[in-house]
Amino acid sequence: MKIQTTFTMVAASILATASLCAAQGQAKGPQDVNVVNTPTVNIGNTPSVSVTSLPSVTLSGTPTVNVGSLPALTIGPGSVTHMGVLPSKHMMLTRNAYTDANCSVTKLGIYDAFGTISCFDLASYPGQILMITDWEWYATGSAGQTCYIGAGVNTPFISASQAGPDGIAIKSEHMTSGVKYLANPSVFSNCGGVSFYLQGYLLPNS
Repeated sequence: MKIQTTFTMVAASILATASLCAAQGQAKGPQDVNVVNTPTVNIGNTPSVSVTSLPSVTLSGTPTVNVGSLPALTIGPGSVTHMGVLPSKHMMLTRNAYTDANCSVTKLGIYDAFGTISCFDLASYPGQILMITDWEWYATGSAGQTCYIGAGVNTPFISASQAGPDGIAIKSEHMTSGVKYLANPSVFSNCGGVSFYLQGYLLPNS
C-alpha cells in the first residue's frame, strides 16, 4: 500500500514536471496576436503654417554671353516698285523748250507729283547715282532721215529712229535695270527740235 502511494506520487510529480516543461517550451515560441476594436484617432485643429520674409536670392558671377557672327538683318521698304525702289526715289526728267531756256546748267527739268517742272541737277543729290530705265523722245528732220538721240558722260546711250513722211522721228526705250549716270546726262542729237522724257530713280552710290 505504501509502495503504491509512493508510485502514484512519483508519477504525478513526473506529469507535473512534463506539463511545466511543455508550457515553458510553448512560451518561448512566436505567438499570434489578434487586435480587435482598435480606437479611431481624429487629429483636428492643426495649426496653419505661413512662410514669410523669404531671404533675397542674389546671383553673382554669371558668365558673359557674347553672340557673334549673326547675319546682317536688313529691313527694306514695304511698298516698292518692281525695281525694289520706293516711289519717292523715282523721278521723271524732261528736256524741252522750257528747260533749254531756264535750266542753263543741265538743260534738264524734273516733274514733281503735280506735274510742275523745276530744273534738275544731280549735284543736288549727293551720294546718289541716277538710273534711267525709260526713254521717250521725238525730233524733227527730213523725211526718211535716221535721227538719233544720245546721252552720255560715263555711260553713253544712243537711241535711233527714222523720220516719217512728216519729218518727225519718234522712239521709246524700256530697259530692265537701266543706264547708270554719276553726273548729269549730256544729251546730243543729229536732228533738231529734240524733246524727250526720261524715267528713272536714285540709288545710293555704294
